[in-house]
Amino acid sequence: MKSKSLSPKFLLDQEQERDRLFSGIWLRWGALTIPERVVCANVVLLPVWWLVGLYRLMPALIVAGIALYEVRQYGNFRLRRPTWSVLGLLAFSSYRLFGGIFYNLATKGALSLSASGRFVLFWYGIALLLWYIQSNNIRVRVEAAAWACSVLVLQMLGFWVVGQFVLGGGHYAYPPTLFARLIGDGGGYEPGEGLSNFLIPYRPQDISFANLVRWSFFFVIPENLALAAGFIILLSLDIKNRLWSMLLLAASVLLLLLSGTRSGWLAIPIVIGFRYLFTFSKAWGYA
Repeated sequence: MKSKSLSPKFLLDQEQERDRLFSGIWLRWGALTIPERVVCANVVLLPVWWLVGLYRLMPALIVAGIALYEVRQYGNFRLRRPTWSVLGLLAFSSYRLFGGIFYNLATKGALSLSASGRFVLFWYGIALLLWYIQSNNIRVRVEAAAWACSVLVLQMLGFWVVGQFVLGGGHYAYPPTLFARLIGDGGGYEPGEGLSNFLIPYRPQDISFANLVRWSFFFVIPENLALAAGFIILLSLDIKNRLWSMLLLAASVLLLLLSGTRSGWLAIPIVIGFRYLFTFSKAWGYA
């Protein structure tokens, strides 16, 4: 009799089981590709990177980890010819770097090597990440990214409930991050200076209107939170499970409102409008 373990149906069932992303509400780690593991782990652990103070160093650290993996697996760091988007980001990074150098020299008469170094690690790290992703055609499944973003949204909502309703959202002395303490760069907070060195989830003194404070959570400034919330809003629209999609959409809209970023409030409806315009245009054939 033919062994059940060798039958095509059994093998197909086993393959489908391995490919299943979820076990209940939990993401199955073994079903993820390596890029999906990197993305999901970093998104879920973003509050930890914020507490430690590695926010600006994360792009460079991720690039370093990828480079180490590439060299061990393939003997080199596989990159193709850069696209125009990569070249544009590299040009923008260079513009910001040299602009900051000249600004500091003109206004302060000195150059901050630590600030310039962190800037290089952040912006050029992002450019290298984009270059590597495009060179190797890396893809992450929508459901995996959405699950990680859902966990992050729950963390931010929990933080908001505690900070706003339990602690009262009052004034407090911004503590430095662990990394800032380690390098001695977290002496005293000055508005607009060294924001990534301090734990500033919201700004009680930055009242925009209607007595609402502006939240940034783990993204250093409210504008960054607005960008993240906007991305999650768009991501939620691609989730096939309608209940999950609507809950994530509602929560991310709330986070966008909490950021107090009016440019984000104006931009998101326009982007969503274009999204559905192109979707319906393709469906009706007049795109």
